Amino acid sequence: MRRILVADYIKRIRNKELEKREKEVINDVEDAYVKWKKSLSFYDFLVFLDKIHSNESIIMKNLGGFPQSYGRFRAIAFEEFIFDFLKKIFSDKEGIIIYWNTNVVIKTPIDYYLRPDFTIIRNGRNIVFVEAKIEVDSQRIKSTTLDYLILKKNYSNTLNVLIYHTLDGDRKLIELARHLSFDYIICLKENSDEELKIFREWLYRSI
Repeated sequence: MRRILVADYIKRIRNKELEKREKEVINDVEDAYVKWKKSLSFYDFLVFLDKIHSNESIIMKNLGGFPQSYGRFRAIAFEEFIFDFLKKIFSDKEGIIIYWNTNVVIKTPIDYYLRPDFTIIRNGRNIVFVEAKIEVDSQRIKSTTLDYLILKKNYSNTLNVLIYHTLDGDRKLIELARHLSFDYIICLKENSDEELKIFREWLYRSI
């Protein structure tokens, strides 16, 4: 099944009977979306994020009126940015495939599967698992730490990465996650393009 992208959400909103102000808002949001898709600058992504935040009520109304729909829209946008960024990193490497939200088989201690946000495969072998969350709270960090600890136990040669934007929880849990489960954790905030450059170089060298 094809993954739903920001463009699909925008199209869904455009199919509504929009008032003049709503059309202007969606045009503005779409322009910001197109800009970060081209630049892959996190600064441009934050401009997009600010635009949808400033017009939360309009966007929520036209996505069904539920806060969960608006939250999902933001989450998908963040994942899409990371997906495009990862594709760019490996654009010149052969045999690399990036799967978005696909099952990963777990054999130890029982037959099971987990679903990282992104699984990077080279020549049929898992090499990187990436979790990308626009917001993480304490409960999310705990569950993600456990999931990636299980992944590390089953795929000991695979790198685990956590990328997030906002922390709404105990920062000590991030350090615990770093110690137990993740090889690299990056928090993307304002002026994070330089941090993404460092991460890109680390990831490219590591595989």
